[in-house]
Amino acid sequence: RSHELTPAAETLAEVARLEFQLGFSDAAVVSIDRAAELAPDRADVLRLAGEIQLATGHPESARSYFQRTLKLNPDSTLATEGLREIRRRSAK
Repeated sequence: RSHELTPAAETLAEVARLEFQLGFSDAAVVSIDRAAELAPDRADVLRLAGEIQLATGHPESARSYFQRTLKLNPDSTLATEGLREIRRRSAK
């Protein structure tokens, strides 16, 4: 409930992570998108957004988040792996 009163990117990202782990995929997508809106310059939040989007079947959104992550942090191996996974899936 606290993230509704005073939304913070860190809180919303953690809520999204927990929602996803508990199987609330739609809620996780909403929470992580909101976190990314609040912190468009946080590579960790954008990367998590990409991971959740990819895992919930939204590869184009995931691609965008991973690309934004790499602009902020070119050394992000997780974002690079995410893009590689998107390419692999689209090649099938």
